[in-house]
Amino acid sequence: MDKYLAFYYGFIGLGFLFGTAYLFSVRKKYDIKKKEALLSALTGLCASLFGAILMAYLYNEIILFASGGEVQAASRFRLFGILLFSPFLIKGMYAIAKKDVDVQLDLYAVGTVAALGFAKIGCFSYGCCYGIVCEHGIVNRLTLQTVFPVQLAEAFFCFALAGVLMWFMHRKKCVGLLFPIAQIAYSVPRFFLEFLRHYDFAVEGDIFLQLSVWQWFSVLTILVGILWLVFAKKKRA
Repeated sequence: MDKYLAFYYGFIGLGFLFGTAYLFSVRKKYDIKKKEALLSALTGLCASLFGAILMAYLYNEIILFASGGEVQAASRFRLFGILLFSPFLIKGMYAIAKKDVDVQLDLYAVGTVAALGFAKIGCFSYGCCYGIVCEHGIVNRLTLQTVFPVQLAEAFFCFALAGVLMWFMHRKKCVGLLFPIAQIAYSVPRFFLEFLRHYDFAVEGDIFLQLSVWQWFSVLTILVGILWLVFAKKKRA
């Protein structure tokens, strides 16, 4: 395996290890037993893989459809799907088991955002998902062009957001609502950062109304987060 690709997968793995370590570091505070914490970590991992694979499938099909069959993408994982799809799989699994999922989803929100941050460092080390060409930036190893380090900008924001979510966890604020907050708080800057990103396929950068496919997924995720908060507030009223 290419060493840069190994670094890429290594950083993704480091992100999931961080999420698991955080779960076990606070489990006693939330009266979570070791077996339950391990089960929660495995559930989160399975849900993450499901979300990433589902997003990759949707991305491939959208690019194929939008290009009229001329462009066939071959993505296997798209980590944005962890934020958009995975929590609903977790909610379903906990509903079947008839267990409360609020705290687990809050912890999963922290781990997910942190994992996205590590993954973007992986993207930077590998050279994928790079930014637009600019005069003052960082040389991309794949293109040898000076580009805006959009991956690092996104990673910085993800780590900052993870820190804020951890503070909410510590203060026990917004219990059961951290995941929709994370969906909104991540997707808003992601929408604007996409203007600074290079796209491998022209259709990817202008899927509809001159917005990229990831900007539309950002909009969708924001709407999902808002609806989640509205229904949660009504349910608690």
